[in-house]
Amino acid sequence: MDFEIRAKNRPEGWAVEPRLTFVGLDRHHTDVGWATVEVDDPGILIDNKVVVLNPKPRGRLLSVTVRATSSADLPIPAEESAIDIRVARADIAPSFRSTGTEPIS
Repeated sequence: MDFEIRAKNRPEGWAVEPRLTFVGLDRHHTDVGWATVEVDDPGILIDNKVVVLNPKPRGRLLSVTVRATSSADLPIPAEESAIDIRVARADIAPSFRSTGTEPIS
């Protein structure tokens, strides 16, 4: 599935953990793990689960497109559920070196 993460531009940037959720007929939500996650530029992916949106010098919004697939082990039959993408965590983006790929400890 493809989805877009959008957030207000701020000097700290954002670290966002999207979570795939199956919604059953009883409206109960069950989290499902990701098998694969890819992000378009300018996003950065950390530990195959956290999407980092670095701040821009200008503009009101930050956005990145994410492509992901769920794991094959599903808790509910797909035909008996709907899907939802939720934000499990949103935090300040980590600082990165000039390469843009390694967090500074």
